Amino acid sequence: MRGGPGFFAAPEEAAGGAFMEDDVSDRLRGGIVKIFMDPVWPSPAMEVCHEDGTKEPVGEPYYGQEEVDHLVLDAASHGLQVAIHCIGNRAVEQGLNAFERAQREIPRDDPRYRIEHFSFATSEQIERARSLGVIVSHQPPFLHLIGDYFETRSNEAGIDAVPIPYRDMLDAGVFVASGSDFPCAPVPPLLGLYGLLSRTSHDGTVIAADQAISPLEAIRTYTLNSATAMFREHEVGSIEIGKRADLVVLSHDPTLVDPNNVRDIVVQQTYVDGDLEYSV
Repeated sequence: MRGGPGFFAAPEEAAGGAFMEDDVSDRLRGGIVKIFMDPVWPSPAMEVCHEDGTKEPVGEPYYGQEEVDHLVLDAASHGLQVAIHCIGNRAVEQGLNAFERAQREIPRDDPRYRIEHFSFATSEQIERARSLGVIVSHQPPFLHLIGDYFETRSNEAGIDAVPIPYRDMLDAGVFVASGSDFPCAPVPPLLGLYGLLSRTSHDGTVIAADQAISPLEAIRTYTLNSATAMFREHEVGSIEIGKRADLVVLSHDPTLVDPNNVRDIVVQQTYVDGDLEYSV
């Protein structure tokens, strides 16, 4: 992903097509613009609802609506994919607005616009993401790492938002891709699978147990869905004739073991393009 000249800076050059020929190798490819809509600390851009029904904006987005709209429109005019980092519900709303406007003014058959994180989205925003065809790129290791934070923050916000609502998103028909957000969270996918199946935080707290998904659903978000989020589903993401032979051999079948034991599964072998690159 190409961003701005600083970590949270506006990616004006990238959106303007400055990195159109950005492939580093056959494996590492460009073509996507990254926009940071809101900060992580001290607060994402949220709209908090108080007990008396009044609403209060908390945290500041990096852009006004018009500003982010034009970044997305510029990228869309160059045929680029766009991913917007949105944590709070205010940020999510601005991201969805920008994608909706881009599709209205520069319609594209398959832009695969993405929202990264989508951490405190409301049920209405989940439905809106589905209707717009926006991909939600999420990071399940956060369930184990700071799942209690998501639960506490959702409760404090007083909004219709469930912490890391995978079940609700999949049931609504949202296309969800899973990853790590490394270095902000651990890389191992099996830790993410453990979180999605057990919904258990590092201190043993179960976070929104009704949002657990099945092992096959969880694996798909990490494999074929993530490949699709990068326009690479014809090449990787599933074990099929004609695709790269990138695969692992696991000590146990994650679809059969107790969800609480998934994080203890061992990778015994790793193959890249069919070549054995790692073996215990």
